[in-house]
Amino acid sequence: MKIWHEVVSEHSMNLRMIGVFKEVQDADKAKDIIDKFTEYALENEGDLNESTSRYGKPLLDLMEKFRVYSIRPGEMEQFMYNVHVDVDGSSVVITTDESEVSAFMKILIDMGAKVEIYSAHDYPEATADNNSE
Repeated sequence: MKIWHEVVSEHSMNLRMIGVFKEVQDADKAKDIIDKFTEYALENEGDLNESTSRYGKPLLDLMEKFRVYSIRPGEMEQFMYNVHVDVDGSSVVITTDESEVSAFMKILIDMGAKVEIYSAHDYPEATADNNSE
């Protein structure tokens, strides 16, 4: 007789990433780039996962168009996660329950943002306004 033990937990990172830009239009541009990468990921869902190691021509064209060269093919899967991206003035605010967010962080940094990442469980009162200093 085998007794199987399993550990199951509900996980919720309640992660918040805030990218603060010098100009409002830079935040809008970063949000647009994230939207385009998300559209690409959703349209190519069957071809993308963490083990994806090759850049296809359409992905290379997308990266070239927006001059985003730091995202690995395996990170493209992150754009299929349940992530909310909002623009608040000169800030891009990303909230998710996922912990794999490196692709989003790379876009924000590539576009010139100062980035802060934290758990809203620990800092529920933090907002984009008190991160812009």
